[in-house]
Amino acid sequence: MERFKRLFISTSLLIGAMQTGMSMPANAFTQNEKVSSTSVSSGDIRPKAMQARDASDESGVGEKDATPPAPPVVNDITDQTTLVSGKVAPRATVILKIGTKSFGPVTASGTGEFEFIVDRQQAGLTAIVKVMDDEGKVSGETRLIVKDVTPPDAPQVDDVTDAISYVTGTAEPGTTITVKHQTSIKGSSEVGEDGRFKVSVYSLDANMKLTVTATDASNHRSKETSVVVRDASPPSAPTIFHEVTDKTTTVRGKVRDGNHAVILKNGEEIGSSSVESDGNYEAFIPLQLAGTRLQVVAIDNADNHSEATEIIVKDVTAPSPPTVNDVSDHSTMVSGWTEPGAKVKVQVGKKIIGEKTAGKDGKYGIVIAKQKSGTELLVQSIDKAGNIGSARKIIVLDKTPPPVPTMNPVSDQSTTISGRAEVGAKVFIKMGDNVIGSVIANKGAYSIKIIGLEAGTKLTVHAVDSSGNQSARRQVTVSDRTPPMISSVSKLKRTDGSVNGKAESDAKITVFRGSQKIGEGKVDGKGSFKVKIKKQKGGSVLIIRAQDKSGNRSKDKTIRVL
Repeated sequence: MERFKRLFISTSLLIGAMQTGMSMPANAFTQNEKVSSTSVSSGDIRPKAMQARDASDESGVGEKDATPPAPPVVNDITDQTTLVSGKVAPRATVILKIGTKSFGPVTASGTGEFEFIVDRQQAGLTAIVKVMDDEGKVSGETRLIVKDVTPPDAPQVDDVTDAISYVTGTAEPGTTITVKHQTSIKGSSEVGEDGRFKVSVYSLDANMKLTVTATDASNHRSKETSVVVRDASPPSAPTIFHEVTDKTTTVRGKVRDGNHAVILKNGEEIGSSSVESDGNYEAFIPLQLAGTRLQVVAIDNADNHSEATEIIVKDVTAPSPPTVNDVSDHSTMVSGWTEPGAKVKVQVGKKIIGEKTAGKDGKYGIVIAKQKSGTELLVQSIDKAGNIGSARKIIVLDKTPPPVPTMNPVSDQSTTISGRAEVGAKVFIKMGDNVIGSVIANKGAYSIKIIGLEAGTKLTVHAVDSSGNQSARRQVTVSDRTPPMISSVSKLKRTDGSVNGKAESDAKITVFRGSQKIGEGKVDGKGSFKVKIKKQKGGSVLIIRAQDKSGNRSKDKTIRVL
């Protein structure tokens, strides 16, 4: 029983030494102790050979052997191995340690083969295998390095474009990345500890197919990762064959390395065209306002956009004739509306009499000298681009009233009213509010027929010219040119001291004898008169004469004194 204890301790020491990496003591087992590699019997954890030896020792049978077993023969261990196997002495006890992890013990077969079931181990770890024979003697170590037989995973490659000169991605740290195009190596580099790689390459063309592999230190190569070089190089900016104006509906030009041309305004597409085999394009666009900024962009099959070629729509449209407010013969300004920023000029014939630039709101006002009514003015706009618009013709309006017409004297004997007025003006004769006659003063003179004017009547005359301007009024009183009448004279006797009769009221009555005035008087309001005279001789002839307030004298009336 004491021998068993020593053998158990020795086995424990062997396992512990392998776990810690310590050497096995030389006296761990005695020479007369033998260990069997067979399985232990029920109730005794020792190998059966050991149990048998103890039984033999107790009976005095068996000899001691001091020679340790040979180191185990171990088959290669790789990072794919799940069964570690080899050969030792028949039924020997085998213990395995890989890295820091121990396996076993196991007992070899009767022919010395042994096997350990293990997990796949990391390449590069050290595997240590030792043997203890049935007498407890321990062999030397058999050391193996776990071989790397697993190729790296295929690299993960980032997007590769013709605009860069490197290939990047991720792969197994420490492996070597090789980039190829067909059989030509484009570049290689080692993967860093973080698993990232960057391989400098040269001459990458769009649509070129690359293969990328990773090779580890054991020269195992991964599967290929294929990547196609993406076209990321924008086409050249398009050219334009012509200027684009506010009358242009097509844009024509050339694209060197794109297949589509797009016309943009404020980022919105307003026209597009495919590019012909000769590189020319022709895009239709709606009419654009002068000053509008447009961009022409070329696009290739990979949807790469060129830099924009900017164009500004040129103003080739002449401005419309300006609006012009009324200009009269009193005006000192011509005003109205036109295209904002346009220069407006006013001409009389070929002479410019004023000009000014319209404001941002299109409003203008040009100072001019007063012009005669009927003068033709030409008002014209010239826009900022130098486009000259059609002139608007305006006639200076007559806002000056005609002079007050003259009127020749009018009497109660007149059958016409005449005078002078502005040529072409219409002359009106009014009595109170009533027009009693009108006529055009064609040559500056007028004459209007009338009848039945009474002396003392007040007439007005005014003129209205062809522009509707009305003159001031002139007032005329109808003069009295009708001689008074002596309607009757009473008989005169030599004994009478007065001449009596009837005549025009208020008229002055004068009595003459020959050329001698012998009396005078006044007709009363009832038309009667009584002129005192000296008594006259019978047969004397007297002359009675009436004169009204206007100085009109009646016909003489004669009477003979009875």
